[in-house]
Amino acid sequence: KMEQSIIYVYILLIFVFINSLSFYRWVTHRKFSHLSKKKVYINEINSGDVLIVAYQKPNFLIQQSLFRVKYTHAAICVWKDKQLYVVDLLQHSYKLVPFSEWTRRYKNQINLLNKLEIEDDVNGEKRKKIEDGIIKIHDQYKDIKPKFNFSWLRFVFPAKEYDKTSKDRHSISCVELVAFMLIELDVVKKNKSLESFSPDEYEFMKGFDTNPGYMFKENFV
Repeated sequence: KMEQSIIYVYILLIFVFINSLSFYRWVTHRKFSHLSKKKVYINEINSGDVLIVAYQKPNFLIQQSLFRVKYTHAAICVWKDKQLYVVDLLQHSYKLVPFSEWTRRYKNQINLLNKLEIEDDVNGEKRKKIEDGIIKIHDQYKDIKPKFNFSWLRFVFPAKEYDKTSKDRHSISCVELVAFMLIELDVVKKNKSLESFSPDEYEFMKGFDTNPGYMFKENFV
């Protein structure tokens, strides 16, 4: 009888697991069904394009549910020496990650690309300025290893105004760093504090007010 009970428990656990997986897939499909899907080639991506990630791992799903967000990670693209990179937080430090490596690392996640369009940039000078600016800011932060400390309470009580001098460089999150780059490069208006940007505001860049001449028009998975 004991052996039969154990078998029944195993069968029940398998049943629960299969149904939980089916329910999760259904919920995920509903959450992201409004996004357009497109196969993107590397030469279609420009410096300043923004990537956000919705992790599909159990531990991140719990985190996303607790904080009521769909996305938890942000990164920005940049061309350097004819190679496409992503400025990303990996292994507790900011790195220039080759795009091919980045896509392998996040291939089983939901990745949304927000393309930055620039008006009146025939010679590419504005794009080059953004490119150089991203590299410069990355170089300032590449040796910084963000740590979890009490300064993270700023997300609970965010400041109202933007002030780059108030930022503790050792605790800046990936979501804040991308916003910081866009603001300092005059792509986005300085109308809110860095900690006020939530990950979900990166979907369609709906939480960002762009300056004249810049817009995030195309968005797809």
